[in-house]
Amino acid sequence: MNCVGGIEIPRDTQGNVCYVQTIHGTSSGILSTNSLNEIRLYDYEQLAEKSFIGAQNSTITSVKKQNDNIFITSGNDGIRVWDIRSANRVPVQEIKSILPILSFDTSCDEQILIAGTEQVDTKRLKASSGSNSLAFSGKRLEDFQVALMFWDLRNTPAEMNIFLDTHSNDITQVKCHSTNKNVFLSASTDGLICTYDIEKEFNEDDSMQFSCNTNVSVQKSSYFGQNDDFIYSLSDMDNLSLWSLDGTLISDYGRIGEQSPFTANLLNTTVDYSIDCLFDSSMTRLFLCVGDFEGRAHFLNVGVSGYEKVLSLEGGHNDIVRCIDCDFINYKVITGGEDGKICLWSTQPADY
Repeated sequence: MNCVGGIEIPRDTQGNVCYVQTIHGTSSGILSTNSLNEIRLYDYEQLAEKSFIGAQNSTITSVKKQNDNIFITSGNDGIRVWDIRSANRVPVQEIKSILPILSFDTSCDEQILIAGTEQVDTKRLKASSGSNSLAFSGKRLEDFQVALMFWDLRNTPAEMNIFLDTHSNDITQVKCHSTNKNVFLSASTDGLICTYDIEKEFNEDDSMQFSCNTNVSVQKSSYFGQNDDFIYSLSDMDNLSLWSLDGTLISDYGRIGEQSPFTANLLNTTVDYSIDCLFDSSMTRLFLCVGDFEGRAHFLNVGVSGYEKVLSLEGGHNDIVRCIDCDFINYKVITGGEDGKICLWSTQPADY
């Protein structure tokens, strides 16, 4: 795969390189967030900056492309909604949160926002807010709380519910089902991936369907398959496992950097870390994207018997690749790295 263009994002005021944190391809260009918590839009053709969308005072912890014009970001103080067509450089909507948010998603009908929080000492939050108690949706928060928080997005965002008992540590991932508005999953550093259905009962005990115990700290997790039939789990130690929706383990591939029958085809490929998993619905293939410390990245087809390298990205970055977005229809890939670069890659169908 060929690098057909690249740009180095602006450095900080001391001249230090800023990391590219996230990237999303849109019809208007490439939307990127960086380690200065800025949101910028870049042109596809020239890879020049088109517009500065805005910035957060708090760390951007998660980003979702709602559509080609609307993006949502989360941080320690809540949720912000951005319209890339706006020239005001401020969010068009803000949702304040009493707990720092690490992850979130919106239901497929865009009516509910679900956020997963960091585990925090609520005593400290009470002291800083000057309040004797903290509550959300009528429920009081106890010490060292971690939560799933729900907002109704219709009209003015309103608190709907809060789940307080499912996880015991940071909730690193929330993903909603792509076609069922009532179904979602959460994943945590406590090692659990939990699935829910809130159609009949919107309470924690009755809505939780299944729990997958990965025995490792989960960093990324999502549905995949033609109908979101499966779940993948990627740990912060680069362990990949696949699960069915009923919580049954399909396959545990272990750690990607270690020798095993699953990695037998990667003997000549250096793998230092995992980036994320991507699903190609046109070919019903799940890819694990990995990289090395020299700036190379690879697409590994996740097969029943192990990994198979199908694409390599080389010659664009010279440091860790942090994020990746792929247009499987037009055979284009966008990457962002710790070298402060955004690279655009292209290939022909025969190469893929």
